[in-house]
Order: sequence, then C-alpha cells, then structure tokens
Amino acid sequence: MKIKKVFIITLAVFTSVLLTTCKKVEVPTQPTDVKAWQEGASIVISWKSVKHATTYRIYRSDTEKDYIPIGTVSETHFTDNTPLKGTNYYKVTAFNEDVESLEGGYATCNFTFSLSTLTTLQPTNVTFTSATLGGNISDVGTPPYTERGVCWSTSINPTIANSNNKQPIHGSGMGEFKTNITSLAENTIYYVRAYAINAEGITYGDQVCFATKEVKGVLINGVYWATSNVDMPGTFAANPEDAGMFYQWNRKVGWSSTNPIVNSNGGSIWDSTIPLGTAWINLNDPCPQGWRLPTREELSSLLSAGSNWTTVNGINGHIFGSGNNTIFLSAAGYRLDHSGQLSNVSRYGFYWSSAQEDNTLLFNEISAWRQTSTIRRGCSVRCVAE
Repeated sequence: MKIKKVFIITLAVFTSVLLTTCKKVEVPTQPTDVKAWQEGASIVISWKSVKHATTYRIYRSDTEKDYIPIGTVSETHFTDNTPLKGTNYYKVTAFNEDVESLEGGYATCNFTFSLSTLTTLQPTNVTFTSATLGGNISDVGTPPYTERGVCWSTSINPTIANSNNKQPIHGSGMGEFKTNITSLAENTIYYVRAYAINAEGITYGDQVCFATKEVKGVLINGVYWATSNVDMPGTFAANPEDAGMFYQWNRKVGWSSTNPIVNSNGGSIWDSTIPLGTAWINLNDPCPQGWRLPTREELSSLLSAGSNWTTVNGINGHIFGSGNNTIFLSAAGYRLDHSGQLSNVSRYGFYWSSAQEDNTLLFNEISAWRQTSTIRRGCSVRCVAE
C-alpha cells in the first residue's frame, strides 16, 4: 500500500509540470501606420494598435541605427518632449507580458528650432538715476526661452556679452515684462534692448534709447537736494529764498505762506482734521516729478553737513552744507495746527520728512535739529532727487 501512494503523488507532479511548460506564447504583430510630427517644442508619435499587445516601446536615434528606448506606454501615441535638433528616427515595437514584437514600425520627423520673437518697450518712469525697462514677447520660440531680460549701455547695440548692464526678468510665456533699473548716471543717454535665450540662441528686440534727467540740485553727503522749496503741488518756488507753500502731513494741498490764507485748490478754510498714516504716501507727495520728500535719514545727513544762520536777499534762514555744495532753507515759519494761523515767520523753519516719527527738520537763529511735529501743522517742503 505504501508504494502505490508514492507512485500517485509522483504522477501528479509530473502532470502539473507538463501543463505549465506547454503554455502558448502569442507574439504581438508589428505596429503599423507609424507617424511622427512636430507640435511646438515636442514631437508626437502615433500608430495603430496590434493584436496581443499590452504595451508599446518607443525608440529614438539620430541615424537609422543604434536606437535607444525613450519610453513605454499602453496607449497608441507618445510625446517626445526632448527631441533632437534635425531628423529624429523613431521605432515602435509591441509588447505583452511574454515577448516583444519581432519587428518595429518606423517614422521620422525633422525637428526645427526657432528663436523667440520680441520687441523692446519704450522706457518709462525715467528719473535722474533710474528708469523702467522691458520688452514684449510675441513668440516664445522652439523650444521656449529659458531666460528673458534687458541689457543697456551708453554705446549703441548693447548685448549681454558686450554690456556690463544686464538684468534677467523672471517669467515665462508671451506678453510684456518690465523691471526698474537704478544706479544710472544723471543726464546721460542710454541704449537698451530686450533679449530672450532658448536652445537655438539669443534674440534681441529693436534698440531704443532714453536720457536720464539732469539733476538741478546740490549734492550733499550723497543726496541731491533741490535748490528751492515746493510751491504749488508739483512745482518749485522761483528762488532759493522763497517760502513756497505750506503742507500738512501726508496731504498734497498747499497753503499760502502769507496772509490771507488760501490753499492750492482755492479754498480758505483751514483743515484741522488729523491726517492719516505713519508714512507720507507717494500719491500725496507734493514734489515735482523726479523728486520726493526726504527720509528721516536724509534729514539727519543734511544736519550732519553743518549749517549757519544767515540772510539771503533779506530773508532769514540756514545755509546747509559746505564749499560749493550748499543750499539755503528759509525761516518761513509755519501755520498752527488748530487754526492755520501764521506763526514764527523769519524766526523758525519747519521742513517735513516722509516719516511721522522725528518727522521735521527744525531750525532757528541758534541751532538746527530734528523733532516730531504736530501732524496738522503746515510746514515747508524741500525735495530730494529720486
């Protein structure tokens, strides 16, 4: 009985082996109707499905041999996002879990690169030492650009190679791009071109030029100061000793520095409400274009340059600076915060900064200093160059 049992077990195992090794293998047929075409910065390959295939393998070469696999998909199309420049040779084979097709289907596509297309924008916001430069891209190129920006020079036809002044500007796609350039020389002509870089090369927009403004001011401790006070909003007084108009904190309405009281809008009723804000916003800055209110630090810098009480054309005030670099600030007095009444004309000068804390330069016959002023008071404004 024991021998019979062993024989049955052995026979069962043998039968199982025969069944396993006799599985039929279905070889996929060769993919047909293989096509390849360029779409933007990619090449799309398509083919017809074949029997007994579960996946397809795509090969690529720059010749008609030495194909290298670049992808495997279950669909009947594939996108090559990193094609070679020139002719791309493709082979597509079919797979299942057992075997790859004996032959492949073939297609070629000539992939062409193209430069980006762009123009250079006209510079805007040009001041004494800065300007806004940019360009406009109408075609990103093939493949799309990897860098865009502007380059500028005091010589014609600036490039990113021959110009030390180059500014990449982050972003992608079509449309305008801009950046603000600083540290330019005043009263200087600059030439500028937008550029874009892709795998095909560098392309430049048309050349445009602009001239920075000439600073008609005085350089004291690295800051250009205007030579006159602000009169009507956006204008300077005619002479260095003229008082100009008085301004309340963070407001662009000027008030007369003599009686009768009248403001730059023709009104005669003093505004005793408390102005808002802890910093003078640009929209309310009364300085002419290209100029602005000084900062607290710039007022301190002016004070450190030294000053003396003096009289210019019969007007009392302080001369700040030394040598040929001096400015005269008149002791125009101020208007009281609660009533708008004139006070301390020819005895004191009050000049705003752009910050609320320690926000005025104050001086009299004895000395000059900086302090926080009542913010409804009407004070003088002396601008600095942007």
